Amino acid sequence: ATTEIYTLSLHDGSSDLSAQMFRIMGRDPELGEPDQEEFVSRHVHPADQERVRKALRTSACTGERYDLEFRIVRPDGRIRHVHSKAEPILGPGGRPVRLAGTFQDITGRKQEEILRRTELETARVLAGAQTLEEAMPQLLRSVAAAMDWKVGEFWELDPATHDMRLAQVWQAGLPG
Repeated sequence: ATTEIYTLSLHDGSSDLSAQMFRIMGRDPELGEPDQEEFVSRHVHPADQERVRKALRTSACTGERYDLEFRIVRPDGRIRHVHSKAEPILGPGGRPVRLAGTFQDITGRKQEEILRRTELETARVLAGAQTLEEAMPQLLRSVAAAMDWKVGEFWELDPATHDMRLAQVWQAGLPG
C-alpha cells in the first residue's frame, strides 16, 4: 500500500490532498478538496468520527502528533480502512498552524485480521458445541459482528418440503 501525504490548515480547515487520497475516499476531484469538517462528516465512518475529531482537536490545541486507524465510507458504501499519522507545523509563537500527515489504505491488512479472528472464533465455538444447532446462535453473532453487519440470518433447508426456512436471526444492539 502506498503512503500518501496531506496537509491541513488549522486556521481555516482547508486541505491539500493527493490524487490517490481522492481515489481511496471515492471522492470526485471535481468536488475539490474537503475542509476538515466535511472530510470527517462525509468520509469518516460514523463510529470513528468522534475519535478522529478528538485527535484533530488535540493536535491543534497541544501540538501533539497523532497516529490513528479509522474507516472511510466511500460514496458507494464500501468501507476502506486507513492509517493516518500527522505532525503539527508550528507557526510564530510556537502555536500549531498546519498538520502535515500521511494517509495509507490498510484495508487488505484489516480484512486479513478480521478473517483470522473470525476463523479462530468459529473454531472455538464449534469445539465447544455438541451440535451445529447449538453453535449456530454464537456463530451467527460472531460472524455478523466481525463483518460489521447490522443483521445476520441463518437459513435451513427443510428436508421434507425442500423449502428454505429462517432458523436464526441476529441484529446488532440486541441481546442474543
